[in-house]
Amino acid sequence: MNQPSDLNPDDLHSRLVSLEELFLHQQRLTQDLSEELVHQGQWIERLERELARLRSQVATIEQTAQNDHASGEEPPPPHY
Repeated sequence: MNQPSDLNPDDLHSRLVSLEELFLHQQRLTQDLSEELVHQGQWIERLERELARLRSQVATIEQTAQNDHASGEEPPPPHY
């Protein structure tokens, strides 16, 4: 590879422009990934809240079923 001192000013300028373009591309990519990470975190929080709500509902249903069974009460059959 050429040393910077071996390159003429036009070559140095060209390399600098390429590096700046690459840097801007990387900067944009980093920003996009950061935004996506925030969105994914929000989605995970929503899913965790929904899971907690569903677990609570299941626990309530199970407790009701246990209480009904323990008290000897059975609902009448569907054809009753």
